[in-house]
Amino acid sequence: ALAVMMLAGCSLVTVNEEKIVVATVGDETITKADFNEGFNALLSQYGYTQDSEEIADQLKTLKENYIAQMVEDKVLERKIKELGLDQVTDEEKAAAEQEIQDWYDEQYAALVENFKTVEDPEAKAAETIENYLSQYGLTLDQMKENSVASISSDKLYDYVTKDVTVTEEEAKIEFANKVAAAKEKY
Repeated sequence: ALAVMMLAGCSLVTVNEEKIVVATVGDETITKADFNEGFNALLSQYGYTQDSEEIADQLKTLKENYIAQMVEDKVLERKIKELGLDQVTDEEKAAAEQEIQDWYDEQYAALVENFKTVEDPEAKAAETIENYLSQYGLTLDQMKENSVASISSDKLYDYVTKDVTVTEEEAKIEFANKVAAAKEKY
């Protein structure tokens, strides 16, 4: 009876992943729940789960790389706010959304043309794009949201690189060095 009660009691214990901190950046934390949500979404884009045998030997490295990326993202968010680059105007938002809509419209038009011999080519084109986006766990609206969200990161990149210049000669030297290193490694 004691063993049955112990087993029954074990199933009642739950772990609140919102309270487990896996990383801290300044005064912000990344919880295990945050990590698992993002990491599982990333894996699902490639058709895997954390239990997939195909990636079992790589899982530790994948997790380490993903948490490092999450920390880097938090650091960048903090710098963006510090520099005041987190303010997005209505015009910037509209332009980012329009860029994604233009991409969608271009793909849609090309697919309608490709499916012109099929019954209801417009529906087939829309279905094809939706299937493509769903492979990445996205919808058109989510793509637009992601595009708007990247505006501040783009501003940070522009801020950091505004005074950086590279001469043609420097580019050629760097290219030659990379080719030589690749040949040596190969």
